[in-house]
Parts: sequence; C-alpha cells; structure tokens
Amino acid sequence: MRADLVVFEPLATAGVVAATALGIPAVQHNHGFARNAPLRAVMLAELAGTFARHGVAAPDAGEIQVLDVAPPSTVDVVDGWPLRPVSFSGGGLLPQWLRQRPERPGWRSPWAPSCRS
Repeated sequence: MRADLVVFEPLATAGVVAATALGIPAVQHNHGFARNAPLRAVMLAELAGTFARHGVAAPDAGEIQVLDVAPPSTVDVVDGWPLRPVSFSGGGLLPQWLRQRPERPGWRSPWAPSCRS
C-alpha cells in the first residue's frame, strides 16, 4: 500500500523529505497565525544534504502546497489555501452534564479541550 499524500507540519521536516524521496505529493499544514513562507525556504535550503542522501533534490519553496487555517481577515498575507478549521472527534452522544448550566462560567481555548474555571 502506498500513500497518496503526505501532510506535514512546518517543523516536521521528515514529512517533506520522505514524500519527495518516494515521489508522493506533500502538503504543509500551517497552525494559527504564523506566516511560514520564509521558514519554509530556509528549511528546504538547510535540508539540501538530507534530500541528496535520499537521491532527490529539495523542492523549491514555492512548489510546496500549503493549507492555511488562519482566517484571511486576520492576516496580512494568506500563506496557501485558506481553510476553516472544524473539529471532529468522532461520533457519540452529548453527555448529560454538558446540557446543564454550569455553576461557574467556563472558558475555551482553541488549543485545549473545553475547561471550566
């Protein structure tokens, strides 16, 4: 079985190296509001020797497709294809405790599960 696509994070450089070595397309998945184009160019230049050890040339930074979850209205430059993040953790029923009004107000973080203060 062979992968159709490798999705890698900005600092997970093994993904783009493996994809290039195997001839599989790679897509970088950005996080939040960081603009990663300059980092991507430096990363690929620094990894030139690693790509060479695997018998391939590093792709040009402009050849890497990017998924950008930052809303276009919140950034100066969209770094790739704009996406709207939608959380999904599988199916299931809403627990009864979530249907009840809490005694104290809660807070939410995009990087953590729902928490109560």
